Amino acid sequence: MFELIVIILLALAPGVEVRGALPLTYYYFANDPYMKTLGISLAIVANLIIAPIALILLSWIDEVIRSWVNWPLSSIKSLYIKVFGRAQRLGERYVGIWGYLGLALFVAIPVPGSGAWTGSLIAYILGLKRRWSIISIEAGVLIASALILAALEGVLRLTFLIHG
Repeated sequence: MFELIVIILLALAPGVEVRGALPLTYYYFANDPYMKTLGISLAIVANLIIAPIALILLSWIDEVIRSWVNWPLSSIKSLYIKVFGRAQRLGERYVGIWGYLGLALFVAIPVPGSGAWTGSLIAYILGLKRRWSIISIEAGVLIASALILAALEGVLRLTFLIHG
């Protein structure tokens, strides 16, 4: 049970998301297909709920963080502004050219920092429509999950063949 909670929390963590939660699921439940399937499902569902919640809360979060002036909150504010600027540059690169498809592709890239949190921030910054942003981000999460699972299955099969 503890392992499943860790997997869910990791899937919800900015910058990690399914990119870290799925490999951890394979690590925890390598010999238990039922628990592995449950862990994979929970990781993906946890990552899918980020966009709807984030896109609703981002305007409030943005307003609150930008109003902070006292230390240590000011250091969090400066980090947030850096992340905000990076997301804006990435958003203009992907979404500016490809629109909602670009948002989905950005989220689908299975590298740290390109997941649902950053995709939601990009959608917020660029003023994209919430419904289409959620659809694009969730499509990206599903694609990223499929790519990671394919890589994990391939790596596991290759390891089995080598160590036979």
